[in-house]
Amino acid sequence: MTFFCVVNGAAPEIFTVTTTSDTGAHSLRWAIEMANQNAGADTIEFNISLSDPGFDGTVWWIRPNDAFPPFTDSGTFINGASQDSSQGDQNQDGPDIVLDGRNIEQTGVGLLIYSSSNTIYGLTISGFKDYGIRIRGKEARFNRIIGCYIGTTPSGRDTLGNGSGIFISKGSSNNTIGGENIYERNIISGNYHNGIYFDNSDSNLVIGNLIGTDPDGTLSVPNGRDGKYSGILIADSSDFNIIGGSNIHQRNIISGNGRDGIKITVSEHNIIIGNFIGVDITGVNKLGNGVSGYGDGIDLRSGSKYNRIGGSKPGERNVISNSTNMGIRIYKEGTEYNTVCGNYVGTDSSGTVAFGNGDFGIYIYGGSSKNIIGGYSRAEMNLISGNSYGVYIQYSGTDSNLVLGNFIGTDYSGKSRLSNLNDGIYIASGAKYNQIGPGTVSYTHLTLPTN
Repeated sequence: MTFFCVVNGAAPEIFTVTTTSDTGAHSLRWAIEMANQNAGADTIEFNISLSDPGFDGTVWWIRPNDAFPPFTDSGTFINGASQDSSQGDQNQDGPDIVLDGRNIEQTGVGLLIYSSSNTIYGLTISGFKDYGIRIRGKEARFNRIIGCYIGTTPSGRDTLGNGSGIFISKGSSNNTIGGENIYERNIISGNYHNGIYFDNSDSNLVIGNLIGTDPDGTLSVPNGRDGKYSGILIADSSDFNIIGGSNIHQRNIISGNGRDGIKITVSEHNIIIGNFIGVDITGVNKLGNGVSGYGDGIDLRSGSKYNRIGGSKPGERNVISNSTNMGIRIYKEGTEYNTVCGNYVGTDSSGTVAFGNGDFGIYIYGGSSKNIIGGYSRAEMNLISGNSYGVYIQYSGTDSNLVLGNFIGTDYSGKSRLSNLNDGIYIASGAKYNQIGPGTVSYTHLTLPTN
């Protein structure tokens, strides 16, 4: 696979890695130390010979025995694709340079970034016990991770997991994972825990990635391999992050993960738009989340507020289908004022074929209130079809939610039946003051509380 060079604005100092050795002159460790000591923009390039003992005939393995130094000076560009230019593209399936953390006996992080405006490009980063990449602290802003395989083997088709793939934390903000160009796409798959984990981190952007799949976007290489973690976790006051975008090149494929596609907990004002969640890259084949037996497309919970899933523009539609459990789970007291609009929940990307979520299309329960499913305009309509149940609202305190303007149990046109197996809308067990309609079209049943 050939990657294209990304050029930073100013002419940088260049430090060239010529050995897979962990230490010594012209090792990667040496290059990071030199970049930290040299203020301003720097580039780390690779030109490791075919005779290097770390070359296995396809890729060059760099196996650190201890953690690499953190990036403390801003503006460093690691150009893994430079190895292709210097020695020829030896790995047709992915990056030629592999950072393999399995020799680090205790906890381990592949690359640790404390500073701003760094770019990590064209590496495989796998086998680190904690995180493949960690971006940490308020000074760690405007960093980019592009063209990397994080958690897989060099082919991208099997697991060589990190603990989590990318961890962005402690106030880090405005970082970008992926991009609109094909060479900027990351494969973030095969990690034991989360593919991407935001913790107290705001205004980050995740676009154009494959999260939980192989490089073709057609087969599962799951994150959350123990069945407890997600493709993306947004947690602990991580606000204003954007997952996806309104054009096809910004779409993430978040499918085939061990548990949830996306989980949002104790976080606000996040936007999830334009993604395929539970289908493959074509949108017409199933590749559900929850391969370990439990899992939702999107799990929104624990006091998360003002988040938006989908939107009124056609490009903002998420396809959220084929999950083991729920398409969208909205759960717990304080989870309120969230909006779900313009999505296909339980169908393929055409809106004509049932790819049902195993339990409910949308499940609102546990005291979650004042959420909006749909909207007053045709563009805000959700298609909620092909599931076991369509919309299920349950339990005392789950009050004052709005379900309006949706097609439930039809195809995208609203004219042909595409039924949920059971009730289209079910309200039960003490849920009160929820509003159904106007504008909802349903070919399935509406069940109201009997208590």
